[in-house]
Amino acid sequence: MLKKLAVASLLCWCVTTSAVVSAQEPVKRPRVFLDKNPRIVAYQLKRLSNEQLLLVQRATDHTKYNPVFTAILARAGMSRQHRDEALAALVTLEKSDAVEQLLVVLEEIDEDDRQELRVGRELAAMLLGQSSPVLMKKLDALRGATDSENALLRATGYAGLVSAGAVDGARTLAARGADATLDFLSAVALVPKTETRLALRESVVASLSKENSEDVRRAAVKAFAHVPGGYAETFRLVAPLVADKKFKTDAVRTLLKVPGKHRPANVAGTLVAEIVKQAEATPAAQRTTDEFLDAMQLADQLFALLPVDAARSYRTRLSAVAVRVVIIHTVEEEMRYDVPFFAVEAGRDVQIVLKNEDLMPHNLVVTVPGALKEVALEGATLAPEEGADGKLFVPKSDKVLFATNMVPS
Repeated sequence: MLKKLAVASLLCWCVTTSAVVSAQEPVKRPRVFLDKNPRIVAYQLKRLSNEQLLLVQRATDHTKYNPVFTAILARAGMSRQHRDEALAALVTLEKSDAVEQLLVVLEEIDEDDRQELRVGRELAAMLLGQSSPVLMKKLDALRGATDSENALLRATGYAGLVSAGAVDGARTLAARGADATLDFLSAVALVPKTETRLALRESVVASLSKENSEDVRRAAVKAFAHVPGGYAETFRLVAPLVADKKFKTDAVRTLLKVPGKHRPANVAGTLVAEIVKQAEATPAAQRTTDEFLDAMQLADQLFALLPVDAARSYRTRLSAVAVRVVIIHTVEEEMRYDVPFFAVEAGRDVQIVLKNEDLMPHNLVVTVPGALKEVALEGATLAPEEGADGKLFVPKSDKVLFATNMVPS
């Protein structure tokens, strides 16, 4: 017997409540001395909250406002609208263009800072969202970016060349050595257009060759997750690498991206056997790691491709070493999850893992069937401190079966 569980996301209620609080406590315009030393100006701006920063006086009639617009453009948590406005202002003040300005800001991104790296990816998306003719005019700047000391900027340079239509030129630069190839492969995930990424498939396949270094092959495995089309071939090429501990983690995560209908049943059988064997050999203390849970998720998805008796046998073996795992990811900036519902066997334990990769905190609530909307609406009326068991925006209701706290990014 299968039981369908209703899953409700209450993130939107958190945002609404925060907005109400902000409206009751208006933020005062901060006083910033823009005529000071650049380091002092930067220090003043860094101390401001996003709301305060947006209230700082700024205009496009004097370069003294450059630091303000730059801070808005590079600040975590800013909306795309505010970034676009800041970029347009910098273009006007510097008498430059969007590509040049974004390359300058990307150069300063601290790749060791998770928030800054997220911002860097947003800025890269803004740059790569420029039209092909615009990017074509900036080929020299994009080529120069591929030599930067900043890895994200190097990858953005390659992605910019590809998006401009200079795919062969990007391949030529990537052939300079293993490090350049790694940057090229990292660029695949940044290329915005599906058809353009598809054109890179041949290069990714070639990079998976055993003649290449371990790092290059691993980067190719990761890149496959972002290459559309040819899914069955991708599955066949990547699946054997699950048996190699050097590639297993990335291979599993890429295979999870392959749509179910494109997973060859004959390959799935061999792969499940390998995953189950590895699970049984995994020490108990390591069975809660992300890597282990991802492998369990993949095995669970592949059972449907196996003969009934084989699937039942493997499920029984896995149940002896691990509970059923359902991994749910947030979809960035869309206020939803990638799993709208899932089914579990009645009476059997299941572990739900919520992975939040969005800027805002999210929570997850499991309700009795049919109560999703009622529970969500009731949660919307709660003040932050009124949630059940101290959990924000979770109503005290018998219809709530399980709930998490707010999970930060």
